[in-house]
Amino acid sequence: MGWCLRANRKFRIPKTSMIALFFSSFLAATIIPISSEVHLAYLSSSNEDPILLLAVASVGNFLGGLTCYYLGLLGKWDWLSKYFKIKINTIEKYKAKLERLRGWPALFCWLPIIGDPIAVSYGFMRSPVISFSLFMFLGKFLRYLVIIYFV
Repeated sequence: MGWCLRANRKFRIPKTSMIALFFSSFLAATIIPISSEVHLAYLSSSNEDPILLLAVASVGNFLGGLTCYYLGLLGKWDWLSKYFKIKINTIEKYKAKLERLRGWPALFCWLPIIGDPIAVSYGFMRSPVISFSLFMFLGKFLRYLVIIYFV
């Protein structure tokens, strides 16, 4: 029985506040209007470990952004021309622009209103997931770093 108690001390169950932060930051990166910044600021001011807060919020928000990217992969170019009356050559021009810029616009996936369409458009245009992911994670990480620094 004694060995069981000693073994349990090494295993730490994540705090519910960290789980809630993960899900709020995940959902904030989708079209659901949730503010993970307020949640992060509150936890940051309540003596939680700032590095853990930064990691949990960044990973949750990153995975939510990847969800938008993969939803964009489900889209078809024919739908844009059929339902939105956008010509295929216009789509190809935007795809070429996006490829020239590489992943730089993904830095702004954290912005409200335009961030989700940026992530979806990267998936829709079948842009490489690696460069998109690196820039998107960097943008989301830096935003949360600034919030934790100033709180």
